[in-house]
Amino acid sequence: MKQLALVVCNNGLGHLKRSLFLLKLLYDCYPVAFQTHIFVDLRKLKHFQFLIEDFKKRGYKIHFLNIESEVLNYEEEFLGKYKAHLAKTDYFWSDNLLFPLKYRREVFLTGSFLWSEVIRTDKKLKKEKELYLTKRPSMIGNKYFATPLVKENPSFMGVGIYNYFLDQVPSKNQRHVLLSCGKTKEGSHFFKKSLPKIQAGLRRLPQHVQVFVEPEFYPALKESNGIRKAAFTRQMFSSILAAVIRPGMGTVCDVLSKGGRIFSFFEQGNFETVYNSRVLEKFQVGEQFTEIDVALAAGVDYLFDEQKQKRHRAALRKLDFNGLETTVKKMREILN
Repeated sequence: MKQLALVVCNNGLGHLKRSLFLLKLLYDCYPVAFQTHIFVDLRKLKHFQFLIEDFKKRGYKIHFLNIESEVLNYEEEFLGKYKAHLAKTDYFWSDNLLFPLKYRREVFLTGSFLWSEVIRTDKKLKKEKELYLTKRPSMIGNKYFATPLVKENPSFMGVGIYNYFLDQVPSKNQRHVLLSCGKTKEGSHFFKKSLPKIQAGLRRLPQHVQVFVEPEFYPALKESNGIRKAAFTRQMFSSILAAVIRPGMGTVCDVLSKGGRIFSFFEQGNFETVYNSRVLEKFQVGEQFTEIDVALAAGVDYLFDEQKQKRHRAALRKLDFNGLETTVKKMREILN
């Protein structure tokens, strides 16, 4: 039986979410005879218990091994704990981490950017970037959000937006907003600094507007009318018209695939979120702001602007939402 190692970046939840959904679709759609070892922070698995239980129920040969480090220390922890897997694994699949390229030829990547573009002063990441530019590994990523450096790779394969819910976009009748900063330390810190302005903005909400807020900050915001704790379920994303978010790819895909418009905020100097915000504006499905309360006000205004909603739906119809299926097809070609 072939051995597949899946190395997952631990920053936020988007990398793990993409990897697990792709792995599920790979096992579901093809009778692959693989045993997969996934290297990731095991604490993050609690957010995807429904997928883990499905893997167990179907008898998929998937094993999880713990790595708690984020980008800069991930390789060191991997080598300290699991170096033996470098020799016995037939294929390496890495989501947004380049270090496996140092040790094996049979490496393919998923992702839309390189960490050297985000953390530009780190010498180790600069060397990994040079290795990437030399080896030009197969890389599958979102064709809309992939950075120019990624797109320049002749082995890059662009795919559409990842639709994790795989059903039709519902008609939007409810005036609901999502207010979320994601699960990164940077996003939480930026949101916390803005709490007084956010609280003031929520107190000015029009009647019949509901805002789903980041669970971490729900206790600080729940006193305002119309505030609910965000559950990030299919039902929640189906009901929201506007999403006021720090635009990580996981939430961006969920919002767009369910027809919502994105009002993004970000801390200055963060390459990934700034870049994603510009892409959203380019395709006319989002707007960018530097202050969360200003983004929230714009999102609430959108709930009452039917002409803007109509233009947004027209822009969405021009996008490809088959990213998961296309990625799995390309993965299958690599693994054959």
